[in-house]
This record gives sequence, structure tokens and C-alpha cells, in this order.
Amino acid sequence: TDASLTDNGAEVVSPPLSETRNPTVYEQLGTVLELIKQCPKNPERPPYVNSQCGGHIHFDATVLESNPEMMENFLRLWAESEELIYKMCNAENDPIREGAMYYSPIDDIKGLVKAVLGDVRGAYKSAEKENKSILSKLPGLLKTTTKRVIKGYSTALLKSADKLSGRDGFASPVSGMLKASELKTDNYIKSVQQHSNFNKFYFNSSVKGITTHSSGINMQHVSADNGVLDSLNRLGKTKDLNTYEFRMHNGSLDVDVWKQNILFDSAIARVVCDMVQDPEKVRKKLSKFYEKDVSEEEKVDRFLELLFESKEEREIYKKRWESVKDAPIFKKVKKGKFSETFKRDDLKKVSLKTKAKNVVTTMKRVLGQVKEFLQINDGKDIMEFGGRE
Repeated sequence: TDASLTDNGAEVVSPPLSETRNPTVYEQLGTVLELIKQCPKNPERPPYVNSQCGGHIHFDATVLESNPEMMENFLRLWAESEELIYKMCNAENDPIREGAMYYSPIDDIKGLVKAVLGDVRGAYKSAEKENKSILSKLPGLLKTTTKRVIKGYSTALLKSADKLSGRDGFASPVSGMLKASELKTDNYIKSVQQHSNFNKFYFNSSVKGITTHSSGINMQHVSADNGVLDSLNRLGKTKDLNTYEFRMHNGSLDVDVWKQNILFDSAIARVVCDMVQDPEKVRKKLSKFYEKDVSEEEKVDRFLELLFESKEEREIYKKRWESVKDAPIFKKVKKGKFSETFKRDDLKKVSLKTKAKNVVTTMKRVLGQVKEFLQINDGKDIMEFGGRE
């Protein structure tokens, strides 16, 4: 069972999976999903996935953990592509769930009320079926609903505390923070390079944004040093250690959606490896992807060309992006949460609002300054005066 879910919600956790070692892994995953559909706890109500459900995917972090350059490349690629990833990470016409971006205790309380009403209806039906008085079901109903209410409200309080501490949803964007820090001397990404003699990364206090259980890319288990309490908490727990986690996917009972999500995340991991192990393979595509003066659609196309050789595969994720790019959830994202990685659309909006005479005035002033500069510094090498800038 999962405390973040209402209505007796549960989470299915798989053992580590490897398609190379087990080619039938997706068939097995499909079988598990079919069993879930066929065996509901309540026969009168089939299992379902709602906006509270995430489809989290963990990857072995050994190669990132032991290679500082690869870890840096991963974080830089994530910072550049996060907004696109959030718009491609789920099935067509299925935008990222609200709870991944924002948390509202009101939603949990609404779900709790619905669940309690469901318990009451179930008790009535059960009494009717057994030809008994509803009063005979009252003790069991009170026990069930009391437990549910205590659990539900305590969960809402804990999550509200998380919200007050500055976290937004359960898969909060971090690219704005990663990119903003590039301008500082205590560069966020560079500080990830601090690792011990045993090649274990120790994320210091400045990088805790990606070592929390509520960030879109969660590095909490990549040998993160989060203090004594974290070390004690991890004693005897091995299942999550040495993995990094993609938390932005929605939950799903469709094996094809799971397969596409896993392939998408795998492609990102593979590109990061290529950047170190076979840089020439990705150099041109990567350079093209990092260009700024492009529209969002151009950025999407360049990202998918970087990830996939196959046109058919690129088409899957392009359609996903097209179907949700204008979804209300993305319009609500606060400025600075996603890093700015494509600008042409924004420049067009600015140009439509700017008066031509303002542009002419500005250009006259600039040309006047250039003319004055050249007269004063006649005959000198312009590069001495910061020609590149």
C-alpha cells in the first residue's frame, strides 16, 4: 500500500529488470498488468489509475557514479531538455498529472471524502445482500473509516509540510535551478564533481534540489550524503541504492506505454554515455540541440534526432509532444521552474509588441556609440576591447 494514494491505492514494485538478460521482460510486465486488471480488491469496481499515480522508473547509476564527466553531462542534458521531457514522457493526450507539478492538500481531502462515501455505500450493499440491518455493519465501517481518516489526514499534513519547505509536486522541475547556477561561482553542476577516493559522489548542501524524493530526476540514492539521519535510514535498505529515478511519468496499466517510457529514458541514458565514450557520434547533433535561437518545435526535433536513429521512434514522442504542448498544466508552471532553452517564440511575441520607432531610436544610439568607439581606437585591434562580446 502507498500512503500518498487514497481509496486503498497500492503501488506495484518490480525487481531490477534487464531486457538483455531476459528478452521476455515486457511480456512478463504485460502479464502482471493483466493480472492487476483481472483481480481487483473490490469485484464491483475495476482497478484504475488516476492523477495520484506515478510511473517511476529507476536506472542503475553505477556508470554515472563512477564517472564525474558523465554525471556532469547528464545534469547539463537534463537542464537543457527538462521541459521537453515533461511534454513527451506520457502517452498521447495524457499530460503530466497535476500532482507531479503542484501539491494541493485539498485534492487529498476530496479523495478521502470520496473514499469514505465508497465505504458507506459498500456497507449498505453488503447489508442488503446478506439481508441484515445496516447497524450490524456499523462497527466494521467505523473501524475502516477511522483508520482511513487518520491515515489520510496525517499524509496530507506531511505533504503540506513538504510544500511549506519549498517543494512543489512529486516530480518538481529542477532545470531552472540547474541553469541559474551556471552564472554563479559555486556552480551547482560543478559541485556534483565533489566525490571521495572511492568514486562515490557526495552531493553537498548546494545540490540537495536533486537529492529529494520530490524532484523530477531523483539522485537521492546515488551515494548522496544527506547527513547522519539519512545514513541511519538507509541501513539495511539496498533495493533503491545506486539508482537514479525518473519520476515524471504518469501511472499506466498499458504495457505499451510502459515500454515507450522505458525506451525514452534509456535513450537519454545512452546519449550521456556516448558523450564520454564516443563523443564524435553525437557531437554535431548535440551542438545543434544546444543552440538557443530556435522555436520549441525545432528544439523538439533536434532532441529526438539526438535520442533516436529511427524515424518511427521519433514520431512516437513527437506526437506525444504535439498532443499536450498546450495543456493547461504547462501554462501554470511558474517562471524560472523550467530553464529557458528555446527563445525564438518569445522573441516573436516581443517583436509584435514593440513599436518600430523604439527600435530605430535604439539602433541610432548603438551606431553612434560604435562610430565613436572606432574613432577613439583607430588602428587598434578590436579584440583588445572585448570584440567577441
